[in-house]
Amino acid sequence: MTIQDVANKYGVSTSAVYKRIKAASLRVVDLMDRDTRQLTTAGEATVLALFDDVPVEQVHNHESEVDNQVHNHSTTSDKRLSEAEKTVERLEKEVERLTTQLTAAADTNRLLSDQLAKANEALERAQQLQALTLQKIPQALPAPKQGFFSRLFHHGKGGGTDGKA
Repeated sequence: MTIQDVANKYGVSTSAVYKRIKAASLRVVDLMDRDTRQLTTAGEATVLALFDDVPVEQVHNHESEVDNQVHNHSTTSDKRLSEAEKTVERLEKEVERLTTQLTAAADTNRLLSDQLAKANEALERAQQLQALTLQKIPQALPAPKQGFFSRLFHHGKGGGTDGKA
């Protein structure tokens, strides 16, 4: 609420509002928020009390009660904020730990993938070498010789018994 809003509410000019504030030995700057140029909650109550014929002392007592409530709420909020900050800090550490684990797992995965690729290459080369070796082996080996007994008992190749004595 602004001074203009108070003036409109009571059907008076803004200068009349300022005069009442001055007559009550109050300063406008103390009643307003510097950033928003609006009356603070306590300032609004004080100015409205000037027009509602409520004793300023009663308003000041009410202001003290409001200030105490605000202070208590502020203390509670500070405690909650502190707890929240601790929770955030704990969670940030947990995120950092999990990120480290994830990075290590990714590195291990890359290493194992590289090793698997190299093992597959080595297997492929070994298979190619084996295939080449198998192609050359039959040509390199002489035809198997006829064993002693097969020569002895084989008919028609000389040696051995062919039933003719």
